[in-house]
Amino acid sequence: NSAAGPAGATSYAWSITNGTITSAANIQTITYTAGASGTVGLTLVVTNASNCSATNTSNVTINANPATPAITPTPAAVCASSTGNSAAGPAGATTYAWSITNGTITSAANIQTITYTAGASGTVGLTLVVTNASSCSATNTVNVTINPNPNATITAPASVTTSSSGNVASVANAGVGATYAWSVTGGTLTGGNNTPSITFTAGATPGTLTINVTVTTAAGCSDTKAANVARGLPIVTVTSVSPNFGTVTGGTNVTINGTNFVAGATVTFGGTAATNVVVVSGIKITAKTPAHALGAVNVVVTNVDTSNGTLVNGYTYQAQVFDPNNDGTITASDVFYLINYLFLGGPPPSGPSGILSGDANGDGVVDPADIFYVINFLFLGGQKPNIPSGNATPHFAVGTAIGTQAPEIGGSITLGKPVLRAGHYVVPVILTSRGAVTPQAMSLRVHFDGTGTIGDVAVRRAGAAKDLNATFEVTRTLRRDVSYLVSYDPSNGGLSLGQSRSAVVAEIEIGSSEANVSISIDPLLTMVGDRAGMIKATVANGNLDVSGTTTGGGSLPRPRTPGREIN
Repeated sequence: NSAAGPAGATSYAWSITNGTITSAANIQTITYTAGASGTVGLTLVVTNASNCSATNTSNVTINANPATPAITPTPAAVCASSTGNSAAGPAGATTYAWSITNGTITSAANIQTITYTAGASGTVGLTLVVTNASSCSATNTVNVTINPNPNATITAPASVTTSSSGNVASVANAGVGATYAWSVTGGTLTGGNNTPSITFTAGATPGTLTINVTVTTAAGCSDTKAANVARGLPIVTVTSVSPNFGTVTGGTNVTINGTNFVAGATVTFGGTAATNVVVVSGIKITAKTPAHALGAVNVVVTNVDTSNGTLVNGYTYQAQVFDPNNDGTITASDVFYLINYLFLGGPPPSGPSGILSGDANGDGVVDPADIFYVINFLFLGGQKPNIPSGNATPHFAVGTAIGTQAPEIGGSITLGKPVLRAGHYVVPVILTSRGAVTPQAMSLRVHFDGTGTIGDVAVRRAGAAKDLNATFEVTRTLRRDVSYLVSYDPSNGGLSLGQSRSAVVAEIEIGSSEANVSISIDPLLTMVGDRAGMIKATVANGNLDVSGTTTGGGSLPRPRTPGREIN
C-alpha cells in the first residue's frame, strides 16, 4: 500500500497508526503495511523553505482478505504422466490464478476448476491465488502424490506352432491388489486370466497371434501393452530316408520319415526337386529321386509355409555300374551270380554300387527281372545295363499297349492238378495273361511241404512252350525249394498263349509218389516279365496272382512267404 504527499515541500514527516511504514518516512510517497482490521491512520507533516509547517491526517479503511482458498484435487493422488486430472478452488472469488509445478495445466489457468497432466514421479504442486471484490487476495498450495504406473511389457515366445497348447505369456508382478486383464486374438486364452501369467492355445492356421493386457495397480494406475507372436506350422524334421542310397540316374522310390509334414510339401535331393511326391501322413512321404551327381546330398522337406527340415547327407548317389560279381565284365557269370544270390542264399552283389551292382534294369531293386535284362543283352542284343533311364529304349519284343497307355504285363501262375505218371507226380504250371504284353520270361520258385521224401525234382517246358526254343532256361534246387527261370527265344515268335490267353507252359516232375505233398509258390521270387526285363508282374506290385496245389488231394496251400526279404 502507498500514500503520497503534496509536491514542493522542503521536508516530509510521516507517521502511521494500525500499520507499519515499510519505506523511508521522510519522502513524499511512502509504502506501508495495513493492520488486520479497522482503519489505518496516516499523518503527514510538511515544512516549506521558511521553516513553516502544516499537518494532515487521513484514515484508510482496511478491507477483509478472502479466506485461504481450499484446493480440491481429483483424484486425490494421481498416476505418473496421467492426463485429465482436475483441481477445484472455492466458489465466489472474483478472480482465480493457478500455477503448477511438476505438471502442465491443460485448461485455462484463470478459472475455478482446472485440468492438468501430472509429471512422471514425485508430487504435483498446485497453487491458487483468489481475489475478492475489494481486490484482496489469498493464496494456497496443495501437493498431490504421483503414484507409479505398472510395467505391462509382455514376455511371450517370438513364435508358436499352429494348434499348439500350453504356450505361456507373462508380465511383471504389479504388487498386492493389482489386476490383470488379458485377451488373445488368433488363439484361445486357456488359463491365468487376472494373474501375471497366462497360458494360451494357438490358432490352427499360420498367421499372427496378438496378446493384449491391461495391468492396474491397487492405486488405480494402469498400463496397456500388446505383443505379436508368429503363428507357424510345426517345425519340420527329416529323420531318415529309406533306402538311403541309389544311382546317379535317379528314379529310386524312397520313403522319407520325419515329423510335421503337411499336404503340398516338396522334397529336394541336393537342391534338385524329387518327383512323385506323396505326403502319406504327418510323418511319412514317398517320392522318386531325381538324377544327381555322385556323392552324399542333403534331403530337404519344405512345407507350404516355407518351413523346412533337412537331413544332412541323408542320401547317397552311387555310380550305377552293373557288375554283381565285381569282375569288371558283363558275362553269363553275372547271370549265375544273381541266380545264386536270389535263389540259393549266395553272397549279395559286391560291385562298385554295392547291392545295386546287381540292378541291371535300373529300377532300384535286385530281382529276377535283372536276370532277364542281362540275358536279353548277352544273347539277344538288348540294351546294355545301366544306360540312364532317360536315354534307354527298352526292347518290347512282343506287343505294345494301344495308344498312349504304358505297356503292361499281368496275370496268374497256377499249379494245376498233379497227375501220377510212371510213379512220379507231374504238376502242370499254367500261365494266364491279362496285360497288353504277353509274358516272354518267367521266374518260378516253389516249396514242398511234407513229411516224406520228395526225391528229385525237374522242371521243363511243356504245353504252349514245349516246342519253343529257350534263350535261357535253368532249374536250381535248395533243400525243399526249387527255382525255375526261362526266357523264350523270339526267333519263332516267342511265347503265345492262344485266344484264351491261358496255357500250360511248364511241368514239375516230382521223383516221389507219396501223397499229400503241399506245393506252394514263393510270391517274392515268382514273376513274369517281358524279355527285356523292363516290365514285370509280381504279387508285390499287384499284377500277379499265384496258386499252389497238393498231391494226392487235400486243401490247396497258401502262397509261401519266406522269412527273409530280397532287397
